[in-house]
Amino acid sequence: PQKNNADSYYQKYISSIQEYIQSNYSKSIKISELATQLGLSRSHLYRIFKADKGISIEDYLIDVRINAARSLLTDTQFSCISIASLVGYSHYTTFFRIFKQRTGLTPQQYRAKNTKFTDKLDS
Repeated sequence: PQKNNADSYYQKYISSIQEYIQSNYSKSIKISELATQLGLSRSHLYRIFKADKGISIEDYLIDVRINAARSLLTDTQFSCISIASLVGYSHYTTFFRIFKQRTGLTPQQYRAKNTKFTDKLDS
């Protein structure tokens, strides 16, 4: 019973973290600043998030950013460099490396396989 009370108590923090990341993934996010805003230590914030979600806050942030990049790659004709910036990566090489690790494809390969712009596929 004690654990359920703790779970529901921490759920507001988990929800706040997720909402903050969903709203701000395109910016530089400092987990220590988020912890301070929520009135928790950085290590405690990491611990409760991982216990609830099964992944670290950083992995959650990367998932959100890569999913946003996937959408932009398939739904827009923005350059890959622009997309990297739009989803919160200041260095294209970092975006490229993480995108390939997470999807198994480069951003360009992903776009070619999944694009909604059929005229681009004909060329």
